[in-house]
Amino acid sequence: MTRQMVMIGFLQAQNCTNLPCSWRHPESRDDAHSADYYKEIARVLEAGKFHIVAHVVPELQRRGLYQKDYTGVTLRENLGLPRPPVGAWKASQAAGKP
Repeated sequence: MTRQMVMIGFLQAQNCTNLPCSWRHPESRDDAHSADYYKEIARVLEAGKFHIVAHVVPELQRRGLYQKDYTGVTLRENLGLPRPPVGAWKASQAAGKP
């Protein structure tokens, strides 16, 4: 089973209701409709990705829960995907498939 982590910061960027600014902590920011608010959220999420890579991944590798090395040369090989035949993209374009 493959596990996946998704950071949904922009979905959770608003307060606890569907209406931003409908309730806030007295010390929270009051510019939930501004671009600066969402830029700050992006900065926080980016810092969070750094912490995951710098701290969480090495610990998972130490515990044997996250791989250190890949056996394949390409991403396709590492994901276990079959290599399409040469020119397959032309056939799919001719058939009108994306």
